[in-house]
This record gives sequence, C-alpha cells and structure tokens, in this order.
Amino acid sequence: MPILLLLTFLVIFAIHFLLNNRRVDYISIIILIYIGMAFFSVIYSSTNPPGLGSYSILAMLYLGLCLSITFLPLLTIKEYHHKPIVIENMRFFGLIRSWLVISSYIAICFFLPLSALILRKLDISQARYSNTIILQEYINLFGRVGSILNTYFSLISNMFPITLAFSFIQLSVNKGPRKYWSFLASLLSTLCYVVYILAYVGRDGIVFWILTFVIEYNIFKEYLDKAQLKKSLRLPLLCIVFCMAILFVYITKGRFGETLDEIVDAIVSYMGQQVSNFSDRYSINAPISYGRTNFPLFINIAEAIGIRVPYIAAETITAYYSSRGLYSYVFATFVGSFLSDFGKLGTISILLFISIYMTWIINVRARKVWYLSDLLLLLLYCQTISWGVFYFRLYSANSYLIVLMTILLILRVLRKSQKGRKEFIYPIQS
Repeated sequence: MPILLLLTFLVIFAIHFLLNNRRVDYISIIILIYIGMAFFSVIYSSTNPPGLGSYSILAMLYLGLCLSITFLPLLTIKEYHHKPIVIENMRFFGLIRSWLVISSYIAICFFLPLSALILRKLDISQARYSNTIILQEYINLFGRVGSILNTYFSLISNMFPITLAFSFIQLSVNKGPRKYWSFLASLLSTLCYVVYILAYVGRDGIVFWILTFVIEYNIFKEYLDKAQLKKSLRLPLLCIVFCMAILFVYITKGRFGETLDEIVDAIVSYMGQQVSNFSDRYSINAPISYGRTNFPLFINIAEAIGIRVPYIAAETITAYYSSRGLYSYVFATFVGSFLSDFGKLGTISILLFISIYMTWIINVRARKVWYLSDLLLLLLYCQTISWGVFYFRLYSANSYLIVLMTILLILRVLRKSQKGRKEFIYPIQS
C-alpha cells in the first residue's frame, strides 16, 4: 500500500520539476524528503505490517490528500528567485540577529557539558530513560535560575532556523573579504540545536539541522556569490556533516543494536515507519486531545483568557491506544500528529485553511517582493512540512512559535510605519 504514496510523490515531483524549467530547488528537496519516506515505507512494510495487521486504503487516500493540500502553496510559487528581499527595518534585524547568535553560543556552553556527560559516561540504550534525572540534577547546579536558564536556552536552540536565515541574509548584505568568516561564526552558533537534542540522547537534532541548512541554502543561494561561498565553506561543512554522521550512527548503534543488520533495520524503521503508524492511527478513531498534545502552550493561553477547551486526560488517550496494542507517541507524519489533536475533519479543515492562506501570501502579498516577514512565514511553513515527515516537531517548541509570531508582528508594524532604514537584496543571478 505505501507504493501508492510513493507513486503520488513521484508524480508531484515530476510536475513541479517540469513546471520549474527542470530546476531542482528547495521545493523539489522537500518533495524528495517525502519520496524518501515513502520509499523506506515500502521496504519497512515488507517486514513490519501495521499494528492492526493491514493498511487502510482510506488512511492512504486521506494522508495523500492532506499532503497534497499542504504542498499546493509551494507548487504555485513562480519565479521566486527573481524577487528582491526587503528587510523592513535594518536596525531591528541587526538586533534580533545579534541576540540570537550570542544567545546560541551561550546555549552551546550550557548544554554541551550535559551532552558530553550523557554520551561518554552512560550506556546509550539506558541514557534515553535516565537523562531526565541527570538533566534535573544538572539544572539544580545553577540554583533558582536553573529552570529559567534551561527554558530560555531551549527556546534559543529551537530558534536556530531563524538564526540561520538571518545569517544567510546578513551574508548577502555584507561587503568585504571577512563576511564569510562572519557567516561561519553565525553558522556554528546554530549547532546549539544539535547539542541541545544530544542532551536528550536524540538524533533529531542532526537530521533537522541538515534538512534546514539544505533547504535554506537553496532558498537564499540566488542572493549569494555561490562559487565563493562553496569555496569558503566546503571544508567546514564537510567536517560538520562528518561529525554529525558519526554521532548519528553512534546513537543509533547504542540505542537499537550492535550489528550492522540491526543498525540498518533501525535506520529503515526511523525513515519508514510513518505510513504504517498513520494507518493505525487513522483506523482506530482514538479520542482527540483538542490541541493539548501539540499546542499545549496555546491551549494554556486560551484557557487563561477564559476560552473553554474540552479536556480528555492524556492517560485516557494512551490507554485507548494500549488497549489496541498500539503506541500513541510514534512517528506518523505531522498529519498524524494533527489527527491526534483535531480528528479527521478538523485536520483537513485546518490544513486547507493554512494552504489557502499561504497561497495568498505567496501569490498576492509577495507577488513582487519578499518582505522579511513573509519570507519568515514561508520558512516556518517549509520547516513544518520538512520536519513533519516524522511528526509535528514543534509540539515541544510552542514558545518558539509565539516568539516568531511576535517578530513577524513587529516587522509588519515597522513596515506600515515606514520608519527606519530598509534594505533591498537583489538576486545575483536572474
């Protein structure tokens, strides 16, 4: 059954590739991510049937429809690489960038001792379950401000896609021979996310950092001197990716097996279990959490201002899955994550609304230029889709969404006020 999804994504890729003058761009890369997921799902399904025993045709059709709706705004983008980027206010841009880069380096210093301790001193297979105790002991070392520091630097780490985007933009603005060294310094600060996730014995940080870098590079490359950029950063990037690959294999080996066959099976499971899990989740009609699973901070804010949100205990939902021999916290794509929050009708309605809104942003409001506020919204959309090949990763980073929305709002206000110096960044190659 996953073969149907694979064929669907291949058709979507072919259509975009032909309409895009046979160019491979960041949209092509996002589609390729889902082609990879579907390909591994085919392999995974040959030895790992769904928990309920078989794939649901309706689940496959529903997943394909939801993902097609989500991809629609990206497929309507035309000649994005010919549009200038407009920074609404350079002073505000510079302040946010400096805050993010400096805070990111401090976040590395905060999480690095914990990550090193867990990776060096503990059995990786057990560290996943005992790191909560170790993390709390580490936080307690900082006294009363420990929990505040942990929350703040977790936020900063989750904001690395914005730090990276601002770094690419700053590189396109800067002049002079040292701008590539400045970019490299900013780039290294974004590794705070990898270090942060390693503190929880996770591989996600490595995968998501690479995905984000590749996508953002392909978005901003038309505004950069690509030849000089590749010459200046090829060796540092190769070193970064090599170290990440070693860490990924080390954690996979420690958590899932010692032999090569066990490691390969673990990687296939990591990349291909989503379709099977989604089929199970769609079929059992479990109670929904009304946003509490993936948007807990937003639900708390809504309730604080008097909005009543239905409540079903997480334990009740978990017990429902367990009674059917399933787990509630598994990879099922971001569509599966939304399904657990909003149900079938709610999920497709929300995705359709977001798709229409993003289509309007891309083809109406950003028809001639990319204002930074619109571009950041596009980056968030791409991040949600590309990371969502596993699950909705921002369920634990609601504060990042709120801070980003605040930045977007301020940029919109500054744009309307016409105060401060704007900066126009034009493509180097048209």
